[in-house]
Amino acid sequence: MKLRKVICLMTAVLMSACTALSAFAEDSTKSKKIEAYSIDESKTTIKSDEPTLSFDMSDWSKFVKTTKDANKINMKLKQEKSNSYQGGTLVISGGTNSNITEFPTFAGRVMDSDANLVYPKAAEEDAKHITMGAELDAKDFGMNYFDGCLITFVYRIDQSVNGKLMDNSVYVFPTDNDYSVLDSKELKITYNDSDNNNVTQYARGVIQVSENVGATKLIFETPLIKVCKDTDIMFIDNVQVTTPLWEDGKEVYVGNVDGYNSNAEPQEIVAGLQIDNNATADESTVSSDDKQDNVSKTNIIIFIGAGVLVVGIVIFVLIMIKRHKNRFY
Repeated sequence: MKLRKVICLMTAVLMSACTALSAFAEDSTKSKKIEAYSIDESKTTIKSDEPTLSFDMSDWSKFVKTTKDANKINMKLKQEKSNSYQGGTLVISGGTNSNITEFPTFAGRVMDSDANLVYPKAAEEDAKHITMGAELDAKDFGMNYFDGCLITFVYRIDQSVNGKLMDNSVYVFPTDNDYSVLDSKELKITYNDSDNNNVTQYARGVIQVSENVGATKLIFETPLIKVCKDTDIMFIDNVQVTTPLWEDGKEVYVGNVDGYNSNAEPQEIVAGLQIDNNATADESTVSSDDKQDNVSKTNIIIFIGAGVLVVGIVIFVLIMIKRHKNRFY
């Protein structure tokens, strides 16, 4: 009878372990369902010699808006021609009479020189964040999402905001309609007035939006958090959106939407292609592929651990059986 009870107990444990593993396997395969990327083909081109947004004509204002929290720094969007890169340039300006105490989007990742969080409360799960900047909406370009798109632009940061921005940086990243940070790595652009500077000359920014994340918006966040009189913050020009589509072996772009003055000459030399790679794993969101790899690794570890547990239980049962037999032989 004792042997039967032991075997029944072990069987119950094994069944529970198998059920848990089955449930875990089912959960691990679930993912957020996102519609496949689509675009109005009349908005596309295979010519790469015109930017999607040039800011040369007045129609640019139909495609760029301020974010929900931009009023906290009295943000304005304007077109600049006297100090532009080519033709016209978008200028994000703003100011604040008091320090911003709320947490910008990536405050929970900012670290000091000793690798300590500067805003530890911002990293808490229930922390509330604000998003102050300019935004592009995918629907305005004939797309359902920015998913899989490569987006390039030229930019420079104004000298007047040195030391006024959170971590002295601006951020470019995709979000959904609720401004939720998605599973796609952001581009962090740090104020730099030394070598290959992005202050007295224009530099090039590049961001790759991950696939299947539901990115309805692209944000240019300028987290001005310290007292600063109304001033220019950031200049942006020649935004080009490369779609994830191909046509006859050629990349497909979103064609120009606001009018492009091809006769205007660039007024400054753009620094060599600059993809911001200085963000650490703690400073950046992990890309979709990275997270999938991490999930796979976690699954393997858990399944191995479960396997060891099952083998241990079987060995225990065999030992108990052997001891039970030894009592009678």
